Amino acid sequence: MTADAPPTDTGRAGADEKGKIRMDMRLLWPLVGMAFGVALGFAGAFGGFGPFFIVLFLGALGFLVGRAIEGDLDLGRLVGTGRRAR
Repeated sequence: MTADAPPTDTGRAGADEKGKIRMDMRLLWPLVGMAFGVALGFAGAFGGFGPFFIVLFLGALGFLVGRAIEGDLDLGRLVGTGRRAR
């Protein structure tokens, strides 16, 4: 490979033309899910049934808030306060 050859794009983590690091989000979400599963496992193993459901509830709540912030979730439709056609 020569020094003048352009870099190949593998679709994975790397730097863009400005040198900023970019990451393929498809690689990140399985790790987030695994970390959440480990947190639930620790809560269930060391805390019991109650803390397990507290962690599960807060995780689901955080997921919904994140989706709402990204604009992927319409909270008006979720709680039934959206506009309705008559």
